[in-house]
Amino acid sequence: MADTHTLHFTLVELSRLLAPFMPFFSEALYRSLGDSRSTNHDSVHCADWPKANTKRIDNKLEDAMAEVRRVASVALAKRASAGIKVRQPLASLTLNTTLLKGKKELLEILKDEVNVKDVLFDGKSTDDVMLDSTITHELQEEGWLRELVRTVQGLRQDAKCSPQDTVSLYLEVSDELRHVVEANHEAFLRDVKASGIEYTRGRIIDAELETKLDEWTIWVGIRK
Repeated sequence: MADTHTLHFTLVELSRLLAPFMPFFSEALYRSLGDSRSTNHDSVHCADWPKANTKRIDNKLEDAMAEVRRVASVALAKRASAGIKVRQPLASLTLNTTLLKGKKELLEILKDEVNVKDVLFDGKSTDDVMLDSTITHELQEEGWLRELVRTVQGLRQDAKCSPQDTVSLYLEVSDELRHVVEANHEAFLRDVKASGIEYTRGRIIDAELETKLDEWTIWVGIRK
């Protein structure tokens, strides 16, 4: 049916799927679409449950996605065992299986989930999931930035900022951390949606936090 590719079809099917969990919203959506007139059902709760098109199920993709979840779970457990935070990027993850080899989209999901730069394959490895836990100075700096971004984003929530709000950012950090921030100035401002940075304690601020980042004590403040 040509109708299966329309927004109308998608919303009708969605209303049916939501019916057991959101009865009032799904009913309002169903009726607003006029589907009660086309199916002779006055209510979404009288309509048939959508049937899956089994011909469109990709079993190989499902198996590969299950492998992504398994590998991610093992790799994250190895991170936890080694005391490495998830926000700390690592160089690589090595697998001794070829199930995911060549599946670029799934590998990107895996890299993002485990926070590694690359996924390698080595059939001779004795471990089916091997995490490179060597943290170079470059990777360490990237980890510092991610921690600082997370801290600022938390303060944005404390200050009740909307995603569209641009803030003024104030930092009291070590010289080394300041150097890292300045080397990534534009990208850092985009990530925290700030108009600029002053390396001093602001007098008028909406949220602030003094915390530890690695071995340093840092202070962060924002103003809307």
